[in-house]
Amino acid sequence: MFAQKKVTTDTMLIAHSVCMCVQEQETIHTMLAAVLHMTNVQFEGEDRARVASTAALGRVAALLRVDEAALEKALLKSINVTRGEVIVRNYTCSQAYDVRDALAKVSGFSFFSMLAAQV
Repeated sequence: MFAQKKVTTDTMLIAHSVCMCVQEQETIHTMLAAVLHMTNVQFEGEDRARVASTAALGRVAALLRVDEAALEKALLKSINVTRGEVIVRNYTCSQAYDVRDALAKVSGFSFFSMLAAQV
């Protein structure tokens, strides 16, 4: 928790020092919170993953301003359309954690790239 607070504080100091407006600083804070809270989303189940922490999922969905059910579906299933046929494959817990971590990584990278471009 201390490390998360330090990252948040340091990021907000950078945003303030480059004269970002309050709305931009709030967006930065929200995106950083979403990326950090993503690791609180936990999974359970043996052959088929399920979200074990619905409160954490709801918090991340709210921060990202996305539908909670859509986020859950993205974390738990692979959906492919081949020659008009929809193929749905459920992830195992291990795969769901990999998807969650990849989403956090890509979100964080995109966020910091956007921040660097503004500096």
